[in-house]
Amino acid sequence: MNLHYSIKKRVFALLVVYCGLAFPEKIRGENILLNKIGEIRSDNISNGRMLFSEISDFCFDDEENIYIADSGFCKIVKLGPDLKFIKSFGGEGQGPGEFIGKPWGLRISYGMRNIIVTDNSNSKLIFFDKDGSYIKQLPIPAYIYDKAIIDSKNNIYLVEKLGKNTIGCYDSNMNQIRTFLPRQDVFDFPYSKPKNRDFILVRNRKIPRALDGDAVIKMVTNEDHIIAVSNFSLKIYQYDNSFNKISVFRIDNKIFVDYIKTELKKAIKKGGFIRPFYACLDENNNIILFYMNISNKRYLLMKYRTDGHFVGSFQIPDRLLSTQRFAYNKKGYLHALIDADSIGIYKY
Repeated sequence: MNLHYSIKKRVFALLVVYCGLAFPEKIRGENILLNKIGEIRSDNISNGRMLFSEISDFCFDDEENIYIADSGFCKIVKLGPDLKFIKSFGGEGQGPGEFIGKPWGLRISYGMRNIIVTDNSNSKLIFFDKDGSYIKQLPIPAYIYDKAIIDSKNNIYLVEKLGKNTIGCYDSNMNQIRTFLPRQDVFDFPYSKPKNRDFILVRNRKIPRALDGDAVIKMVTNEDHIIAVSNFSLKIYQYDNSFNKISVFRIDNKIFVDYIKTELKKAIKKGGFIRPFYACLDENNNIILFYMNISNKRYLLMKYRTDGHFVGSFQIPDRLLSTQRFAYNKKGYLHALIDADSIGIYKY
């Protein structure tokens, strides 16, 4: 009897170890703390020079170089995979290759071996090659406050401020190809609706029912599928490269749902609203959703596969700016904006 009991204990112990390795988010709790492995700061990559003034966005190219958009100094800073300074390019102004960082901040993305700067203050897209040489610029609709993304066919995607649908696809000369993702789906509020039908108050700023890039967050996969996250319906939509909707699911993680219901009630009572998420894709095209836990000012991550399967929940150890900027490199390291001149680097 004792022998059987001993064997059962050992088998159980082995199962616990196995499950802990295979399913760590289930064994160790809902929110696994990420490990911080480094930090990008002006003083640790530029021999004491002030390299950044106000980081507003960043992205990676296919060689793991990182491009950092600085809305304070109005320039793009390029660092190598070893995080050593390579060069800076661009400048303040309204001419070719120039942009204005304030008040709306520069956004930056990478696609088809080009760096694309979205200059919302000047209402234009500016294209550079990876060496920082100016290629061209294109006008975009005014006041959309968005971040352009580009697919392998050089199609450009932006939020449609008004109209029946919420995302527009444009060719490389900004001629519209088509629009998709119905507006009524985006505004399908699941829990609490804002009191005012004309605008939503977010962080003391009136957001019209006309959309911007933080209301509907767009991402493009390696297969040229478009992933869209609605901060109103709390749904994730996936479209193929022929604009067919192939999946949609609502974010139903219990911890998040309980949290957002409570916070929405508080905000709406004050005449406001909450848009909780920023989102990006990781190195394996998983969807990563970020939201701030107001009680401790820490960002939580929820990882989903594109088919809607929930993978796990994680927490960033540092307190970050409310400006939500995140990106993954090919190694799977998360980069997150800590403050105006520093980016934290984390891994699972």
